[in-house]
Amino acid sequence: MGTTLADRTYNTLVERLLNNGITPGEFLDRRALAEDLGVSVGPVAVALRRLVIDGFLQDLGRKGTLVKPIANETVLGTLIVREGLESQIARMVCGAPVRSEETALLSLAARADGQPVGSVEQWREEIRFHQALASISGCETLIKEHTRALLLSAFHALNLIIVNYGKAEPGAHNARLVRELMDQDPDRADRAIRRHVRGGKGPFAARMPPAQLS
Repeated sequence: MGTTLADRTYNTLVERLLNNGITPGEFLDRRALAEDLGVSVGPVAVALRRLVIDGFLQDLGRKGTLVKPIANETVLGTLIVREGLESQIARMVCGAPVRSEETALLSLAARADGQPVGSVEQWREEIRFHQALASISGCETLIKEHTRALLLSAFHALNLIIVNYGKAEPGAHNARLVRELMDQDPDRADRAIRRHVRGGKGPFAARMPPAQLS
């Protein structure tokens, strides 16, 4: 199924956000964006509204649309939401569902684990890996909300100059997660995904709600 022009405009703007082509604190003019992207104002307006809902932008009415400055509380809140969603995903897909997709998941995990730590390329592959894991759940609403939180986490992490997000240590973190999720035990899967989400998150991990991780 093809995507609409508004969908393509939205995806282009998300790419720019993740590549620092659009940065926190920047004002966006829909007419200028439309001209730059070679589309009418309508699709741009729809895409900007979606990005406001997703938490990237703030609608200031006649003043325009602002790329939200990144605050520590926003980063923490997004991480808490992401962990909750990924915990549910892990419980739903652990065991046989993950084992049935083992080859594909390990391939995606290797691509993510092989990228430079903290790079745009690493986050791009991380997103693909975690989206593939979420898709096994078959719950469209869960998949949609998870993608939203994942993209926002990536945006926060890629603006390290503003927020001390932290960086994960190099290693086969995603491949290890796949192998842990092949276990049928939902509680073990929950602990594994929480360790994974909190890894490399610096001071934010310490402020997240207590969780049994071992």
